[in-house]
Amino acid sequence: MGRANLPRAPVPPPSPERRRDRPRWRSFAAASGGNAAVELALLAPLLVLLLVAVAEYGRAYAEQLRLGRLARAEAQYAAVYQGASAVLAEIEAKTTTLPDGERLIYDAERRCRCAGGGGAAGCSSPCGGTTPELLVQVSVSRPLQPMLFFPDGRPELTLSATAVLRVR
Repeated sequence: MGRANLPRAPVPPPSPERRRDRPRWRSFAAASGGNAAVELALLAPLLVLLLVAVAEYGRAYAEQLRLGRLARAEAQYAAVYQGASAVLAEIEAKTTTLPDGERLIYDAERRCRCAGGGGAAGCSSPCGGTTPELLVQVSVSRPLQPMLFFPDGRPELTLSATAVLRVR
């Protein structure tokens, strides 16, 4: 007969004197029934808030990239026509209302600057004997409504992107 078949002696509960000597926090810390449920209940709201914040940031970042692509495409279109006033007016007229009710706002302008970085009085005035650079700038902006809220309490966030191309 091996030792595995021998019956085990029951473990007696701790005596009342011994229970009084043990600190209360140790008995609480030693208990493990339901700890996982309590930890989940405490952490779940924080995890959901973190998930919503990451999703909101991703949505705003994707929209910012989209606005940048729109601004570059319109600036390239304006550059093809040398920044003609009619083309710039056409770009500004593209301001539209999106299906969610928010407005996509375009702003286009032609600027000139001297090669040294100074501003030119006009695109036809010389810059120290050189022809000024002609630039086309297109800005696109729109408000972004949050899924839930923004931490600083703003009702919306205005996203914008600007593209500047040198025409000549």
